[in-house]
Amino acid sequence: MGLATWVLLAISFGHFAVDVVSGAIPVLLPHWQALYGLSYTTTGLLLLAATLGSAALQPVVGAVGDRVRTTWLLLGGLALSTVALAAALLAPSLWVVVVAVLLQGIGAAVYHPEASKMTYLFGGERRGVAMSIFQVGGNAGFGVSPVLTTLLLGAGVLATAAGYGLLGAVALGVLLYSYGRIRRRESAHRHAVRTEAKARDGDLWGPLLLLLGAVVLRTWVHTGTNAFVPLYFVTHLGRSAAFSGALLSTYLLSGAAGSIVGGALADRLGRKPVIVTSLAVPPLLFYLLPRTPDALLFPLVAVAGFFLTSSFPVTIVFGQELLPSRLGTATGLMLGAAVGTGGFGVTLLGMVADRWGAPAVWPVMAVLPLLALALVALVPRPAAGHSEAVQGAAGR
Repeated sequence: MGLATWVLLAISFGHFAVDVVSGAIPVLLPHWQALYGLSYTTTGLLLLAATLGSAALQPVVGAVGDRVRTTWLLLGGLALSTVALAAALLAPSLWVVVVAVLLQGIGAAVYHPEASKMTYLFGGERRGVAMSIFQVGGNAGFGVSPVLTTLLLGAGVLATAAGYGLLGAVALGVLLYSYGRIRRRESAHRHAVRTEAKARDGDLWGPLLLLLGAVVLRTWVHTGTNAFVPLYFVTHLGRSAAFSGALLSTYLLSGAAGSIVGGALADRLGRKPVIVTSLAVPPLLFYLLPRTPDALLFPLVAVAGFFLTSSFPVTIVFGQELLPSRLGTATGLMLGAAVGTGGFGVTLLGMVADRWGAPAVWPVMAVLPLLALALVALVPRPAAGHSEAVQGAAGR
């Protein structure tokens, strides 16, 4: 196994651990909703607490990372996220839950930009595949989390907190083993940015903002699915938590497969065609979801998850290539949109559910990818070799 591959796998495993913890929050919503008698809107606001810190912090962390060394946030973010979930599980009141959930989101927020930047730097000429390796760790974490959380919660909140604490400790050990190599590569990139000032002329802010708008809309759909599969099937239809957990895991694990395929295809076909396809397929599937019999639900959500998530690593790399001399800023903005804005969408969907009923959220989520598709259509493709100056220097 090559050095770069080992480091990518270590970062991806850290991503897995962070997103297993983050993925537990939507699964715990029915638990907190029943415990504290929350409405759909208030429940959505609880998820917003987890994502609000991410939305605000990830661009800041990325921008700071362009100026000073922030590789230590790989370790700090993972540790904070894990400890905060344990605090949320053991909290004696709703307000303690809200604060702990907010801190969990902050921990995830500071991990993702630095990890994505390092993935880009270790990706070489196959950055799409490298980002897929990173992304599949997160997707697998989110995919495993519903079933794992349901199983652990059956043994009690203390067992759940201990189980996630053990996972976080193992991931920290793996990252520590590779930390020296990560710091050296980051130093090489920082030197390259200083010596390759001409690359700054290639930053494309206008297209980046269009791409960010599309990513926000896609995130609302993805996070809305994470939240409303449990809320719709358990709270509205009265199905078992095990059924909704298995359904959500199917959606998320198929998304992990989609992210691998999407990154590889983007290196061959280009970023934009993969993103367009990923947004064109899911709308009909989300519209049909509340009308689909149980026998077809699992394949339907599997296909929806595969296509919607296939563009996750691609949009991150696309954003980095649109802003090559401000790699941390581009990464933070893309991840702030891709991870941190979902709570806003869930809150709006919660208002829809309170006003018109839980089934009404699915047609809304069918429209959002089409709006994102319209924005992506306006984004030009970067010229060949657009971001190669800094990347090439960093790899030397």
